Amino acid sequence: MRPLVRILLLVLATPLVLAASPPPGSGERAHIMDALRPNFEGQLGGPVKFVVKRLVVDDNFAYVDVRPRQKNGRPYRIQRPGWMDAYGGAVLEKKDGVWRVIDARLGPTDVWYCGWSSHFSGGLPDC
Repeated sequence: MRPLVRILLLVLATPLVLAASPPPGSGERAHIMDALRPNFEGQLGGPVKFVVKRLVVDDNFAYVDVRPRQKNGRPYRIQRPGWMDAYGGAVLEKKDGVWRVIDARLGPTDVWYCGWSSHFSGGLPDC
């Protein structure tokens, strides 16, 4: 087979790596949520479990859109400007195999994460 044809076939057979969302119950998803948890627990003053609205992982960066809940499943309430169910998000980076929060917001009132969009091959929503 000609070298050019071999190269073309190799390129076409190589999967394109794009941002993905680790499935519920996966180790990667658990590590990301565990890294995020102390940030939200500190702000909300109690144990947190997350309802994940969006999770995007692209190489060593992750973006999450979450609804923090109390351990009994009830939502935390925050004042933004009136009382509402808590919501938030974060951007995390994986270094040396460990996920770390690099930017997190509880109850943001703007699209705060767009500055991080360039770290994700598909961009981030609403940016």
